[in-house]
Amino acid sequence: FPVTITERCKRVAKRRTDENQARKYFRDVKKSSESQETIELRGIVCEASLALTLDLDVEQVFRTGVRSAVRGSDLGDLIYDNCYIDVKGVRYPHSNLLVSMTKKNTMIDVFVLVHESEWGNRFLGAIPFHKAFGQKIVLQDGTDLGNGVKQADLLDLDVAIQQAKAERERIKNLRPRLL
Repeated sequence: FPVTITERCKRVAKRRTDENQARKYFRDVKKSSESQETIELRGIVCEASLALTLDLDVEQVFRTGVRSAVRGSDLGDLIYDNCYIDVKGVRYPHSNLLVSMTKKNTMIDVFVLVHESEWGNRFLGAIPFHKAFGQKIVLQDGTDLGNGVKQADLLDLDVAIQQAKAERERIKNLRPRLL
């Protein structure tokens, strides 16, 4: 991972953390003992890593602007194969993919789970948007982590993209009948 990209990830993580915490409606809902900046940094590094792996312009990761799942303006982190990709970076390789229910309001096509590690980030799987909701993730100790997809149910990225495109087409074809 190039040092210049790592340094840029650190700056963006700090800026995003500061911007989030400055918002009057910001509510810290993380289920981790890590700082918000550490979580942001992991996410950005995983996004950049996936961009480089897919041979995409890593600048997509660093773009700024208001991205709100609640207001529907969150388009994810990357555009790949004409799909909006939202990358979820995780600390542990056995983690499940957690997706906020507010993401239902967005145009995100595919959610991707990436494990950040010192020896290289690893793609753990992907899920199309329409399969990312409705599964409650609960730890063995009873801790409810919220909505998500178990890692065992994740798909290959290309398969997830094809399923997402098919579902978007199905939805598009339903609209005329609904009117």
